[in-house]
Amino acid sequence: KRQLLPWRKETVSHHALVESQTTRPSSPLPFRRLPTQHPMGLLTFFAGITASSSDGCVTQGMRGAGYDAGVSYFVSSVDLCRVQCLSVADCAYFSYSPGNEECFLATKQNYDWTDCRYRTGADRCYFGARYCGEAAAPEPVAAIEAAVTAAEVHCAGDAPGLLPTLEAAAEFSAVLATMTDARVPGYESYPAFLEETSYFASAAARVLADGGCAPRACDGSLALFGALEAFLLVVDGHGGRALSRDRARRALFDDRRVFLADGKHYNDVTVKRIDDFYAGVPDHLMERGVLHGAPFATITLQDQFSCGHSLQGSDMIHIISVTRRSFDLRLTIQAGAWYEEAFSGTGESARGEIVQTILRHETAHQYDRTMNDRQLQLRAYLTQRSTKNDDWLRAGVASHSVGAAAFFRSATGEIIASQIGNQYFLSTSTQLEYSRKQALIGNLEPLGWFLFNLDLVGASTVATFYENERDRGKVDARTVQISRAPGHGKIVGLRVPGCGDWTFSYDDPSAEHVATSFAYTGSPQRCTPADATAASYPTQTPTVAPTALPTEHPGPIFPKCGTRVYVGGSTTVAVCATDPWYASKDRRFGCCTKTDSTGSGGNQCARTDSTGECLWKKDGIQVRNWFEAIKTCDEAGLELCREDASSNSRAAPGCREGGCRLDGQHLWTQIPCQAGDVGYDASCEVDETPTPAPSFHPTNEPPLREEDPGLGLEDPRTSPEGPPSAAPVETPTETPTETPTETP
Repeated sequence: KRQLLPWRKETVSHHALVESQTTRPSSPLPFRRLPTQHPMGLLTFFAGITASSSDGCVTQGMRGAGYDAGVSYFVSSVDLCRVQCLSVADCAYFSYSPGNEECFLATKQNYDWTDCRYRTGADRCYFGARYCGEAAAPEPVAAIEAAVTAAEVHCAGDAPGLLPTLEAAAEFSAVLATMTDARVPGYESYPAFLEETSYFASAAARVLADGGCAPRACDGSLALFGALEAFLLVVDGHGGRALSRDRARRALFDDRRVFLADGKHYNDVTVKRIDDFYAGVPDHLMERGVLHGAPFATITLQDQFSCGHSLQGSDMIHIISVTRRSFDLRLTIQAGAWYEEAFSGTGESARGEIVQTILRHETAHQYDRTMNDRQLQLRAYLTQRSTKNDDWLRAGVASHSVGAAAFFRSATGEIIASQIGNQYFLSTSTQLEYSRKQALIGNLEPLGWFLFNLDLVGASTVATFYENERDRGKVDARTVQISRAPGHGKIVGLRVPGCGDWTFSYDDPSAEHVATSFAYTGSPQRCTPADATAASYPTQTPTVAPTALPTEHPGPIFPKCGTRVYVGGSTTVAVCATDPWYASKDRRFGCCTKTDSTGSGGNQCARTDSTGECLWKKDGIQVRNWFEAIKTCDEAGLELCREDASSNSRAAPGCREGGCRLDGQHLWTQIPCQAGDVGYDASCEVDETPTPAPSFHPTNEPPLREEDPGLGLEDPRTSPEGPPSAAPVETPTETPTETPTETP
């Protein structure tokens, strides 16, 4: 929906600034000063900075400029259509069809004057601009201030009304999307912008922490408060302030990067089941699917934001969905309320808890973007071949209308959501059993679809089966072994613990990726995977003979005393990173040019590859550790910066204003840490490597502890400490000393 920067989970410097800010900063950005008198003053102030409604600013009878900025459905009025436009940063015009409740958003007026009478009648269509008359877009800081002020006014008991609240929240939402949009120019000073808005972040946190201030759907404050939560999540990178009073949702965000914007409807059990589900989603599906290109995913609950027939949840949830990855669960029920039969029409049975069913389905829509070219071709080929309802794993879908085959062949975007979301993540073994039975009677299409699912969900050598749903939606995860054709190719073997081994053959040259037969060593009865570890498959190509010497380290060696992490856009060393997996703090990086054969050309800033894509989030996936940063730079013909910064912040490794939104971020380098760096551990300097042969001189005896009573072993004194003893010592020395003592 909106393109956002990949997530920056920790913003220590900004967070500290926000927490410590108690007065409004002096700022070159335009602030509207917030009155500090009686709340009625706030109301007057708020009324002065919110945009006017669309009264008198629309044209009837025309649809207007098109819909290149999007279409929204189930929008209740022309004013709420304008609110939709305000929430989209690049929307300049809107048109509204009341009969169909459709809202069309456009970036420009391209004179697509399509007559609306074919839809709702010429007199009931509306067209208007984002702003009325000479009104102009507020500055970003003013939009943030307006939203926070609206929340303060609400908490003071002087609610400004539905439309002013939603207009302020919508413009606020557009600013949030733009703040984190890597494509929009003008936000290179993102850290500075956060500093300018830190006062309002603290004010938003106070509003959200006020247990006596309850937001409501009917006056728009529920959507506004959701936007305030999103604001703090963007600023902080964690749920500490945004969700300070909500441990379950805070854990879901901090652990899974999923913002549950449900208007606080779900109880703790339901939230925990949502957390459990995302804990079991494979990493590649989360990073390349659910979170692809976004700081976090947002889950909304449309019905929670409705207010009778005049205000629908669809009028408001777009305000909270400030990231590209968001989807809606719609129904306001709790986990365990009712269940769906996921295998209707197949002869098999497994019933899924309904909240989890909707969650799995909507989340699985995000997996479509994870497919590689081979998997895309396989889906297209299987779709072409699957002409009968029984060819589909979800054979009972649309059974009362067009049937599964017609439905999925016309709605390919539902294939993964339905067959993986509704079934595979509920009971994988049931899906496999249906595939096996169909294959035994000569129908191999369901087996082809099962292998497609396994291919998409599985990693290189392992995959997960999901089984035994219980306790209102919790499932067990079972690890199975898979064997692929070389190059992360099609699956040729499956080993299920407690069940047996499957072997798949691909003998049709015209369909090389579709299985033509299988062999199974297990029981002919259905088998549920055991909670055990199956033996791994052997490597595809065994080594001819053992190597004579151990192989060298496969890549660069992390510096013994750690590596310096610089603040982007400066010459400052932020910290000494003492382990290469410091990525749990989400470090970023920039590359530098390598020195050429003449010894020149090195250590120049390089932030993008040859195609212009930012290296630190190449292919939309954020590189997270030092080794990956090294590898990414090397593959681009560059290197992770290895030389200390000069006094010029524009030089490497700081590279101020070098692009890719790295100014102010913590950046990996391969510059070794030095004593005095924050986080430096001096114990790393001890050489624990044994010498190749005994040393010529033995090591000295360790010194005695101070509390030792003294046994004559300490260092000799420079002079006697007292008079000689009255008699000789009890035991004379065995031999004379080499040099006789001087005369007393």
